[in-house]
Amino acid sequence: MKKLLFILPLIFFTLVSEAQQRFSSYRQQNQAYGFRSVGIGIGGAFPSFDYYADNTSYEFDFTPMASFSAEFWVAKPIAIRAGVGYLNSNGTADDEETSVAQLSGTIDALIYFTSTSRFSRKPKPSFYLGVGAEFVQLSVEHTPSFGDVQNLNGGTTLARLLAGFEYPVTPQVKLGAELQYGIGTYEQGFATGTNETLEEVSISGARAMVTLKYVFNDYTPRARRGRYR
Repeated sequence: MKKLLFILPLIFFTLVSEAQQRFSSYRQQNQAYGFRSVGIGIGGAFPSFDYYADNTSYEFDFTPMASFSAEFWVAKPIAIRAGVGYLNSNGTADDEETSVAQLSGTIDALIYFTSTSRFSRKPKPSFYLGVGAEFVQLSVEHTPSFGDVQNLNGGTTLARLLAGFEYPVTPQVKLGAELQYGIGTYEQGFATGTNETLEEVSISGARAMVTLKYVFNDYTPRARRGRYR
């Protein structure tokens, strides 16, 4: 009897705790706004560097990139994403080298699409489309064949289009991929003989990343009657 008096309250509080957790999860799923997720991305970029390609013998290597971001629901399925990103491009021509580093703050508007529902038995991927802007701090380091290393610093703004998908590894952890296309230029001075000219250099180009996100509050549309799966 004493054991029963101990076990029954334990079972009761366990059930209450489980019910509270389920209710909290249900309330989050049905909340139209609020914090959604944090995530990281790792991949590569292919900026055009058109001035270098058209006027010099420079060849730029593959550009690695990384990002960290957080997403916020404005009104499901529309979210705002804020983050930071880093790219580093290295090019060579004869005995010269140039490095272009981009540290950026980013802001994106995303819209999500998914066929999952609260009654789905199997995990299903989510897809999203978006537009955004990057506020870029540039650091250009030029190492000539002779003479001192030259360092140039400045800033520019890029627009970007993006599309991606996410697949739930667990209810909270999502693995995915994202494609971006950045559009923008920056100005750089180039020496031509005894003169120096200010030229516009394009850093537009495609990017691809693998993403990993931890989702606190996901988008789960209400299922239509008769179509639960």
